[in-house]
Amino acid sequence: MWEARVSTKGQIVVPVEVRKRHGWEPGTKIVIEETDDGLVLRSVEELIEATYGMFKNTGGKSMTEELLEDRRREVQIEEAEYRRWVARTKATRNGGKRRSA
Repeated sequence: MWEARVSTKGQIVVPVEVRKRHGWEPGTKIVIEETDDGLVLRSVEELIEATYGMFKNTGGKSMTEELLEDRRREVQIEEAEYRRWVARTKATRNGGKRRSA
């Protein structure tokens, strides 16, 4: 456990041992997460690595493929509804009579 003081500018100094262990060099962006137990500090890279596993493909289709398939199905439904609407609109304009081709 380490101790640090908050400066008048709201800054704290992360102890050198912690910076070395995490590979934090000057300019490293740190994410501060507030939890019920206190604060968690991580570099942006560490956060990305920790969350990356949530998006891994565990087999089957990727989320992108599933979303694209869903959208294709929606487009088919929308196009069918549009064709029905156009047919109804044309029928209404023609007094309810359909034209023969």
